[in-house]
Amino acid sequence: MKGDFAVMDEIYRIRQMLDSRINDIRVSVHETLVMQGAASPFINQSKAYKVFGRKNITNWESWGLIKGIKDGEGNGQVRYDLSKLILIAGTPNRTEYFKNKKL
Repeated sequence: MKGDFAVMDEIYRIRQMLDSRINDIRVSVHETLVMQGAASPFINQSKAYKVFGRKNITNWESWGLIKGIKDGEGNGQVRYDLSKLILIAGTPNRTEYFKNKKL
């Protein structure tokens, strides 16, 4: 019985490592596209709500993981760093984001 738990723990650990690598690849691909001019480094608030979920965005802001960028006083437009959103969304445990903070 103990052997089964050890195997399950190892599978879980490997799964977490693979998920982390996949997320790193997603961020790298986005950053490469930005450098080539094929993608924008930012996403506006309404699109971020659609892609990542309104509640996630507001929670991440309240936790201090992200900060909206407002370009002007009279302008109501808010945008976010898309690489950071991709990185946070792919981190299953938000404390892992703080441990491995890259951005």
